[in-house]
Order: sequence, then C-alpha cells, then structure tokens
Amino acid sequence: MEGNSFKGDVRYEKDSVFNFTGYIELASKAPNMNKILYQSDYKRYNWFNDNFKNEQSSIFGFEFNYKEWGGISASYNSIENYTYFGPFSSPVQANESLNYLKATAQLNLRYGKFSLDNTVMYQNVLKGSEFFNVPEIVTRNSFYFSTDLFKGKPLFLQTGVTFKYFTSYFMNAYDPVISEFILQNDAEYGNFPMLDFFVNARISRTRLYLKLENFTSSFTGYNFYSAPTYPYRDMVLRFGLVWNFFI
Repeated sequence: MEGNSFKGDVRYEKDSVFNFTGYIELASKAPNMNKILYQSDYKRYNWFNDNFKNEQSSIFGFEFNYKEWGGISASYNSIENYTYFGPFSSPVQANESLNYLKATAQLNLRYGKFSLDNTVMYQNVLKGSEFFNVPEIVTRNSFYFSTDLFKGKPLFLQTGVTFKYFTSYFMNAYDPVISEFILQNDAEYGNFPMLDFFVNARISRTRLYLKLENFTSSFTGYNFYSAPTYPYRDMVLRFGLVWNFFI
C-alpha cells in the first residue's frame, strides 16, 4: 500500500508573550501490520487482510499559548476506513467515518512560593462511538510548594500533590496474545480519583525525588483499572537519585 502525508500551519507570535498556531494535517496510510497480517499457533489468531483500504485522516486545529498562565488547543479529527480490533480480537475496518472533537485547556497559577498547574481535556465522539471509546473528561492538577533553603541557596525543595481523574467510559480491553487493545462495550471503567504525593530536591550537583503514588487507594475502594481485568497499581513508593559528576 502507498501513503502520503501533508502538514501545514500558520503561526503568529507577539513579543514572546503569546502565540497562536492554526494547522491542518492530511494523511493516507495503511493500518498497522498486526491488523493486516498475523500468524500464530492459536487458530483464532490468524488472518491476512489484503483487502483493507488506507486510513484517510484529516485534522484541523489550533493552539493558543500565553506565557503567564497557560493555553488552550482544540482539534477536529475525521478518519475514513478506521481500523480496530473487535471484541473477539479480530481486525475490523469501519464502514462509516470516525469524527471526534478534542479540546485541552492549561491554566498555571502562581502565588509566592505556591503553584497550581491544571490540565483539562474534553473529548466528544460525534460519529463512530460504536467502535471508538474515549473518556469525555480527563484532568490532571498539581498543587505544590517550591523554595530555596538556607543561605546561599544550596538546597532547592519542591513538594506537593498531583490529582488525576477521568470520567467512566467503555475502556478498551487488552489482549496479551497480540499485545493490542480490543473493543469492549460491556462494562464502563473510570470515575475514580488518584492522588500522588511528591518531593523533589536539588543539592548542589545532586537531585533527589520521592513519589508516593495513588496513596489514597485504600480509601477509594480499589475500584481502579488500567484496562478491564487489569487492576491499576495501588499505593507504591518510588525513590530516585541523580548525581552529576560534571557540570
């Protein structure tokens, strides 16, 4: 199969204070090789789809970034001949178009030594929701404190909490035989919060970090998954050290 790709954009920037970019992307490409050809000792996992057409994608979007507080971006995505793995792990090429909207907003607030960084993404599948599943809202928010300690500022310390959340949706299942995600429309997953506590420090040429991930897992009921039947990890402590011998 042959393919092609075209990308174009226009950009306006004002004194490094803000910038605006509008873009368009047009592409024609074959589905990934796993969907075209797969051979296995498992009888059900054998196929050769030489009749699959190229996926035709069109993306129209914009990005606006403001130095002081963050930015917003949005895109309209349209895909013809979208190819996916069905509920029984076999590849399927959709007969109808896939159309969806995606918008992201970032807001960064600073007050003294305190900071609040927010990212919220909204997605809406206008056509093709029967075979394309995504959460409607995804959010990530970090509240943290940063400061230099002691005379001469030998120690930089940053500590805070990160909140992550996405709305419930028909999350794709994972098939370990083909190492691919497959469609499932039987049960919804999501709608649970995750909180991480972190500490970052820099001492001269040494950097330290400590992260307590999902530390509220015992309070939220352990009803969280990275994929159906694959539980997301509960509370875990991570620690790291970076020592630069040369600057």
